[in-house]
Amino acid sequence: MKGKAYANKRPKKLLSDLRASDLYETPKSIWWEFLKTDEMNDIKTILEPSCGFMATSKVFEEKGFDVTSRDLMYGNDFLNDEYEENSYDCVLTNPPFSLFDKFVTRAKRIAAKKVVMIGKTNFLGAYSRYKNNLFNECSAIYVLNRQVDYQFPVQDNGDVGVGCLVSCVYVWTKGYKGEPVVRFLNMQPYCKLGSYDKWIRNHPEYTKPDSFVYNGKTCTQQELIKGVYNED
Repeated sequence: MKGKAYANKRPKKLLSDLRASDLYETPKSIWWEFLKTDEMNDIKTILEPSCGFMATSKVFEEKGFDVTSRDLMYGNDFLNDEYEENSYDCVLTNPPFSLFDKFVTRAKRIAAKKVVMIGKTNFLGAYSRYKNNLFNECSAIYVLNRQVDYQFPVQDNGDVGVGCLVSCVYVWTKGYKGEPVVRFLNMQPYCKLGSYDKWIRNHPEYTKPDSFVYNGKTCTQQELIKGVYNED
């Protein structure tokens, strides 16, 4: 038996099985529900380092936050670009799950007040994350009360489909000591799209972007992750 949890040490060959672009957009309704909490009350500036097509950025901009949007597909390398420590009140994103630990570690250095990341709930079950203090200062975990499927394109009305992934919004607060508080975000009112397989059959016009330009070269985001972050 292997001593490491599968979720924490994924066999390298599985990288080739990632979705074509490794780009999963975040339903607006997750952030609408999150903004009903008091987590962002003292936040003014946000860095969104994995913004994709700006779905998350637009939600927070519409609420009056000053959002800086960056993404690898626009030539921004969050893990290697230079940022001053404590240069944004908050770093907030739905990161590539294969790079979750690296994104959290990097974000903690950049955020002055909070780090907010969507992730899998089973990330809590990897001992190495505790050993490496990844969850130090984790103040709250907001579990989605439905298993949201992130394969769907973003719907303006916030509707989502339901799949098999249990996910949550993790919050780290600078200076926080103690165990995180677990709360729930109510996604039930938005679960109207059904399964992804059925939805995609009924929407043949939908095509997902599968290529991006980075440093003058056309490639998939999967190739960017392999090439830039040496995740091969």
